[in-house]
Amino acid sequence: MSTSIRLSQDVTTELPQRFLLQKLSAGVFREPGLDSDSLIVWVRLGLTGSTQQWWRVSTNPGSKAIDRRGIHALPATGLHAVQPARGFWRTILSRFMSAQDNQTWILPTGETVKQCGERETDLVVVWAQDDSICLDAAHIRSQWPESRHAEKLGHNLFVVAGVKVANGRPATDSITAT
Repeated sequence: MSTSIRLSQDVTTELPQRFLLQKLSAGVFREPGLDSDSLIVWVRLGLTGSTQQWWRVSTNPGSKAIDRRGIHALPATGLHAVQPARGFWRTILSRFMSAQDNQTWILPTGETVKQCGERETDLVVVWAQDDSICLDAAHIRSQWPESRHAEKLGHNLFVVAGVKVANGRPATDSITAT
């Protein structure tokens, strides 16, 4: 059972089902999860040379989001992964190469990627409960000025990196509405 906090103006909430069902942005792929209330996505970041960069973002199971005046934030974790360029010889050689220390993950497309680096624990998935609030990168930057990056996952749905998270919860002083 997860613990949640309540402040005078805050209420707790879960990620609305509409975000679990909505069409995601181009380059964002939903991963089926064991928990029907969790959002797990793979974000295609771009190419570095001939290597495709990926970012896996997963909301923390059982967590409750902070809701403050219609802007919600749910703790999440992430990891970066790489996918070398495909080709006949690379496919053949990869079958004979020894496994490295990197964790191998399977994308929703069925292809494999190798984890690089450590897990990120300073992420939040952010959304606006009401479609009359239009979230964009500038709005998110005004809410979390300490954040490093915001990536659009879908309509009014973002992942924000660099948000202070205390006890598995987004820091309440960083969740403010303008």
